Amino acid sequence: MPEGDAFDGFELIFTNIETHAEGDFAWALVDSELKATVKRDGRVIHNKGRGTYIFRKVGNEWKVIHSNSASKPVKKEQHKH
Repeated sequence: MPEGDAFDGFELIFTNIETHAEGDFAWALVDSELKATVKRDGRVIHNKGRGTYIFRKVGNEWKVIHSNSASKPVKKEQHKH
């Protein structure tokens, strides 16, 4: 990822992964969580969201051919354990 150099401690976590397949196409629905710190200004990013990934089988390998995701910042009260 080209923008990866802009971050310290970049972490992308996928959970609640739901997969579907039909022939040479497949798709996955995921919950996502992103945690990172921007090197330039020290800003901390903590977002949660949902994503969709579409795959196509090319030879013996599955390739991501499209993805879409949306997320929003985690509110401070959600950080508490």
